[in-house]
Amino acid sequence: MLFNALSILGSGYGLLSPVMASVFHNVGSVIVVISSASLAFFDDGEPGRPACPAPAATGNAA
Repeated sequence: MLFNALSILGSGYGLLSPVMASVFHNVGSVIVVISSASLAFFDDGEPGRPACPAPAATGNAA
């Protein structure tokens, strides 16, 4: 959130060019995607514990 606020202020005061503003926007989007993806792998803030464990093998070969 602070990242976006600083980018908006920088653009408003003319410190960022349109190209740099778009780079900042895309970097912020990548940060959000990485943060969201981490929720799929970790549950309750316990690193190393998968949120969705793999199903157990049934022994039937296909």
